[in-house]
Amino acid sequence: MSSEPSEPSHWTEHKATNGKVYWHNRVTKASSWVKPTELKTRFDHAVDSSEWGLNTVNDKTYWYNKSTKQSTWNIPDELRQLKDAIDAEEKAAADRIAAEREAEEKRIDEENKAAEDERKREELKASAQSPMLQIGAGSGAGASVSATGTPTLEGSGTPLAIGAGPGSVTPGLPSEVTPYEAKLALMDLFKKKQVAPDWTWEATMRELITSPAWKLEPSLSMKKDYFAEYIRTVSEEERAEKSRRMDKLRPQFRDMLARSGRVHPYTKWSTLRAVISTDPKLTKERSWQNCRDDVERKMLFDEYLKHIQRQEEEEEVKMKQRNLNKMRKYIDTTAISMDTKWAEFKSDLKSSREWRNDSELQRIDMVDVLNMYEDSLIAAEKAWQERKKKMKTERKRDQRRKREAFVTLLKDLVNSGKINIHTKWKDIIDDIKDDPRLFQIAGNSGSTALELFWDTVDEFQVRAEKVAQRVEEALLQKNVKFNEEVDYDHFASLLEQHGVNVSVEWDEWSVADIHRVINQQYAAQKLEATQQAERKRRIMIDDMRSAMRYLDPPLDADDAFIDVLPRLKELPEGRHLQDDTEAFQTAFERFMKRLKDRERDRADSRRRERRDSTSLKDKEREKERDERRAERRRSKSPHPDEREIKKARTDDSVEEGEMES
Repeated sequence: MSSEPSEPSHWTEHKATNGKVYWHNRVTKASSWVKPTELKTRFDHAVDSSEWGLNTVNDKTYWYNKSTKQSTWNIPDELRQLKDAIDAEEKAAADRIAAEREAEEKRIDEENKAAEDERKREELKASAQSPMLQIGAGSGAGASVSATGTPTLEGSGTPLAIGAGPGSVTPGLPSEVTPYEAKLALMDLFKKKQVAPDWTWEATMRELITSPAWKLEPSLSMKKDYFAEYIRTVSEEERAEKSRRMDKLRPQFRDMLARSGRVHPYTKWSTLRAVISTDPKLTKERSWQNCRDDVERKMLFDEYLKHIQRQEEEEEVKMKQRNLNKMRKYIDTTAISMDTKWAEFKSDLKSSREWRNDSELQRIDMVDVLNMYEDSLIAAEKAWQERKKKMKTERKRDQRRKREAFVTLLKDLVNSGKINIHTKWKDIIDDIKDDPRLFQIAGNSGSTALELFWDTVDEFQVRAEKVAQRVEEALLQKNVKFNEEVDYDHFASLLEQHGVNVSVEWDEWSVADIHRVINQQYAAQKLEATQQAERKRRIMIDDMRSAMRYLDPPLDADDAFIDVLPRLKELPEGRHLQDDTEAFQTAFERFMKRLKDRERDRADSRRRERRDSTSLKDKEREKERDERRAERRRSKSPHPDEREIKKARTDDSVEEGEMES
């Protein structure tokens, strides 16, 4: 069952600006970073009792182990299994409650329906047995007056309930009846005339229109309604009676079919009917003879056929489930890896003892086996991925521990005074070369030992820069300006003159260190300014070179720099370089070099075009010369037909010579 609180809670959930969730009580106005007990689920209580805790940072939640200090973004395996078990129990409980509620509702509906059916049957029985009207339908039936003066139907002696007032009653039909009495009279007439459900309204009118009871109800529409009601009642009674009879006959008929051994899931009614008609023993069966006709027999046969078909399907489903369980057990005992081929697995299966000794297992569909094989491959791959991921996480965690151990080693050296702002790697290598923490960090994918060492030294540099900044601010407060030209002696005298005690007031940093750091800062600023000016100068030179392309008249490759310089200074781009002749000359030389390269490229292109044109003309002349030579050879050689004639004559002369010899 769910562990959610049954009563509405006064706690509401909110989120702080840093993304962390907290809870606020509307009644007590109290706030808590921890989830209140009344809001916790079974899983929350289980987490509280475990070694794991859940925390949220920047809208991201992670799990941490309270004892090992291990953290992970994914829910731990033991908590995942516990959560799945709790969810399964809650789902089973909810399903059970829903099933019980549905069964209770169904039972109530059935009881209400049975009560309603019983009420209708009682009303119908009471209306059929009412003695108010008993009207006959025989020949010559009519109304008469009894000895007491009460109107009766002829031959019955039954008093007719009418609303007669004082005075004599004329023999014949009653002059006044109530609608209810007229309805009962018509219902009794329908019953005595044996009106069947297959009668039509027109046929019923033709049969009953001459009956006295027919005339008791003057409205034809009411007569039709009573007729429809009677037909419905009779039909329901016939169906109920037939249902009771068939319920009694059904088990006997099924037993007869089962004993005959002639009915299978594929048997047809025509086949069974022909077999039974030729078997006197079966035709004399009481269950066969108690059926009114073949329609009822076929209906019972169809029901039995569906029954055995359903049994066969259920047995096939059970057999399939048994085979799947056997196959699952076989796969669990077989070492299937990601490299296992389907052909190998299938061959091993068919040669296994489980397959050879189990004929039922041999009927399993190979598609199901293939699906289970694929599922096992997916599971094996997933397990391999999980192991790989876990190994990677463990490796990263181990590397982090090794880096932290080496950082601890460096901190020990800092505390012992062996590492300061002037320390080099070579100064401490002899102290740590035999320490196992140095060898453990070797080969790590993260920061190396040297990088961690320089990070430690950089911390000294950062601290020194902060101290130097504070010293400068102290001197500025005393109107003492400082620049890179102030040497160490002057700097020390300034500190002494203005009473600035560096060793005590500035974290025990020496005057020399502070002076060196300040000089480094000024040198870095000067270098940055120089580099910035150089970048700006290169940009202006490029702008000047681009502007030279649009001079009018344009520059020629033979122009001299001295002649062009006045024109360049008049350009907007040249106003920033008025005194920098070297910059003008650099831009001019680059432009001229590019101009000469373009002219050389154009000259080479023209030469290639001329060479290609000459080569094309030579090819055309060579082609024409070859064609003329071929034409001359054809004109000198005889025609092919003439060559054949000449050859034939030569052959004839040779044959004649042979004959003469």
